[in-house]
Amino acid sequence: MSVYFSLPAESDFEQSVRSTASGGGFVTFPESDQPPKCAKPLYFVGSNTTGTWSCSLPDEYIKAMGILKQNIKNFDVGLKWIIFGKGGTHIYQFANRFLACLEGEHEDESNVLNKVRFLDLLW
Repeated sequence: MSVYFSLPAESDFEQSVRSTASGGGFVTFPESDQPPKCAKPLYFVGSNTTGTWSCSLPDEYIKAMGILKQNIKNFDVGLKWIIFGKGGTHIYQFANRFLACLEGEHEDESNVLNKVRFLDLLW
């Protein structure tokens, strides 16, 4: 499936999409209440090429990625895409595993997303 949209000319986002996602890839956009709202486009761009990705994300996502990079060997090489949900929830897909960072309503232990535990499956 292909999706087409206009890119803001001469923006970091345009450059990132054109360089990172050449030959296919993944683009996703998080919601953010971080001020100033919409000061620059927020995005994650992943390429089909292993280890090639770029992003412009709110501080809370950058902080979470920094922690993950310290604890997941070859984080950059394995990261394929990130899906962003409501309230700060985001899911990372690696070559053979995923990691979900659940926030807000998903912090409830009875939520179905908490029934599959990343550490139990993969580590």
